[in-house]
Amino acid sequence: MNALLIKVLPELAKDATLLQSSATFLEKLVVLKKEDFEHVEVGDLLEQFNLVQARRLLKATKSPKCLNVSCSSTESLSEDSGLSDNGTMQWVYDFHIPWKKCCPAMIETLTKQERPTAAQTKQLVHKIIEDVLKMLPTQMASCSLKIYKALKGNESPSVAAVVVRIKALCDVCGNKTPRGKEVFSLLSAYFKEDTNVLFKCYKDEFMMTEILQEIPPTPFLIVFGDTVSCSEKIIVVVENTVMFSTDNFFMAMSCVFCLYYIYNMSYPKNGEATLEFIQRYIAMINVPGTKSNKRRRFAGINHKVLKLGKLMKS
Repeated sequence: MNALLIKVLPELAKDATLLQSSATFLEKLVVLKKEDFEHVEVGDLLEQFNLVQARRLLKATKSPKCLNVSCSSTESLSEDSGLSDNGTMQWVYDFHIPWKKCCPAMIETLTKQERPTAAQTKQLVHKIIEDVLKMLPTQMASCSLKIYKALKGNESPSVAAVVVRIKALCDVCGNKTPRGKEVFSLLSAYFKEDTNVLFKCYKDEFMMTEILQEIPPTPFLIVFGDTVSCSEKIIVVVENTVMFSTDNFFMAMSCVFCLYYIYNMSYPKNGEATLEFIQRYIAMINVPGTKSNKRRRFAGINHKVLKLGKLMKS
C-alpha cells in the first residue's frame, strides 16, 4: 500500500509517520488492493486525507492505467534509480519509533507536551538506532566492496589517488579490509566532496575538548587512529554531543547516516552526494525529493549518484 500511496500522493513520502498512518487507515477500511477503491467514496477518506488528496487517490486508482502499482509492492519508487526489488527498502516504511522502550520520565514529559531533557533525547536516539543497526552495517559492508570494484578503474586523478592509497594500506595490513573501510574516501573523491564533513582521523584522544569545538554540528565521526582502516576507537557526535563509541567503522557510519533522519537535518554541502548515495543504494531509502539544501536546475536524483549506482549494479 505504501508504494501506491507515494505514487499517487508523493507529498506523503516526506513524512514516514503520516505515510504509515495513511496505510493503516486504508487497512481499517479493508482497502487491501487497488480494486477495493471501487467501493470507496470521497467521504470515506476525509478522516485521514484532505478533499483534494481523496479525489486524486480515487481518480488514480479507478483509472484503467492505475499507475500499474500493486498495493503490497516493495519495488523501487523510482524506475530511474536502478534499484532492484529486493525487499530491503520496506523496512523504511514498516519502522516505528519504539516508544515502549522509553523511560517513564520521557513518556510523562512528552504527555505534558514539554521538551525532553538532553539525557532523555539521547536515550531515545539509542533505542531508535538500536533496531535500525540490525540491518544497515552489514548492508554497508557488503556494498562497500562493490563500490570499490566499480571505482577502482575510474580515470579521475582524485579517485585514482585514493585507489593507490587503499592498495598501499592493503599491503600494510596484509589483507583487503581497507577496500571496504576506506570506500567512503573513494566516494567523496568521486563526487568531489570533502570527507572532513563526515569524519576525520585524530591521534590524541586527550584533545577531545578541542576536537568537539572544531567539528561541524551535523552528525560526525571522530576516528582515533592514523587511518580509518587502523582506527582503534570511533566516536559518533551530533551537535557537539557524544552519542556513541565503537570500534566498528560500518556501525559508526550507519549511526551517522541515521542521525540525519532522527534529527531531521539536511545533508551538508560538501557531503550531500555521498550521503544521498548511502541513502539510495545502501540504506535503500529511495523516496522522492532529497535532504540536500542545494538547489538543482532539475529535480530528481543527483546524476552522479545515479551513474555510480548503475555502475555498481553492473
